[in-house]
Amino acid sequence: MRVVDLTKTPRLNFRPTGHGVDFTTVRRAIVHIGTPRTGTTSVQANLSIHRKELRRVGILYPELTPRSASTPHLSHQYLGEALDGRRSRRERAELLSLLAEALGPTDIDVVILSYEGLCLLPSFYGVPAIFAELFARHGFKFEVLLTVRSQAAYAQSQYLWRCQFLREKRAFSEAFSHDLPQRRYDYSAILNDWSRPNPDRFHVVPVHDRTSTEPLAERIFAQLGLSERTKQIMSAEELSRMENRSPGPVTVEVSRRVRTRSLLSIEQDRAIAVTNFIQGEARLRGLDSEPFQGLNEEMIATVSAKFAVSNDKFAQRVWGEAWSQRVAPLAVDEVNEFGARPAEPAVAQCLEEIANLACQKFGISTGVNFASVKQVFGVVDRRVRALNKALR
Repeated sequence: MRVVDLTKTPRLNFRPTGHGVDFTTVRRAIVHIGTPRTGTTSVQANLSIHRKELRRVGILYPELTPRSASTPHLSHQYLGEALDGRRSRRERAELLSLLAEALGPTDIDVVILSYEGLCLLPSFYGVPAIFAELFARHGFKFEVLLTVRSQAAYAQSQYLWRCQFLREKRAFSEAFSHDLPQRRYDYSAILNDWSRPNPDRFHVVPVHDRTSTEPLAERIFAQLGLSERTKQIMSAEELSRMENRSPGPVTVEVSRRVRTRSLLSIEQDRAIAVTNFIQGEARLRGLDSEPFQGLNEEMIATVSAKFAVSNDKFAQRVWGEAWSQRVAPLAVDEVNEFGARPAEPAVAQCLEEIANLACQKFGISTGVNFASVKQVFGVVDRRVRALNKALR
């Protein structure tokens, strides 16, 4: 095995201002903030599986699991939930303390945190400043990693995520127009919030890069200057792995129908079990051989026009070139969404049959589930308390 000098980190050439930034001998804390559905789970899986080996080459991917949790996450979701108010103040303090302990006396020179929901936190939560102060206290420079894709693809992936967790009743064509004004699609605004503590220390990697055919994980580690270390540990197969593949049109349509039969949202773990069951039933019937496609040419053109100016400004800042020069165009496949076209009689029968089976198996009905009511009000209460704390 090739020996790596852990007393220095590689010289990296950041592109936001066109000037090189020398990180020689600097201990680095890299926070991968998302965006969601951009291959984040694949990267997190590699980092989590190889946590011990990475530590031997100077890279720390800390395990931050509160005492109340029964299982660890691949990502640092627990910390993200604590910072946005979904977890108690006690757990917030506990998780920040665990992170501080991990950053204490150690021979590692690179720390990586990863949770795709971090990029969605409102600026008044002050999370970037919290990280910057914590890292600085332990001698680490704070860097941000942002993974992006075309906003049209992002909107579709968000729709599929909501279907996966039984949170969507609408057809994609209806949800699409309501989603685009959301702040999550403004990459410049996200970067502005997160780069404020260290405006020159950020990395942006497109999911579909016009200039490279390498797997996303491999491009991320190369951008971070960590390829020489990670390639000692992770195989080419691992670096090209794809997690969370998109569901097919039958799974999406049935999940919508199941959601309409429940008056309240279904807790996350149970929702995943339901959609996994739906997906299995669809495949048993020889359906869902292709992923869901709801985007058509008109939708893609609309999104491209809406974000053309802001995307180019963003791309010039982070890559020094136009968005279209770096991000590959989105392929247009035939729309297969059942919400946009009638199903053949045999398929229509299967859709209703699978929906009925799922509802029977998991006890989903239009009756009120008081445990779900309690859960909803608990989440609202925690969010309100977190907002009040941030405003104070």
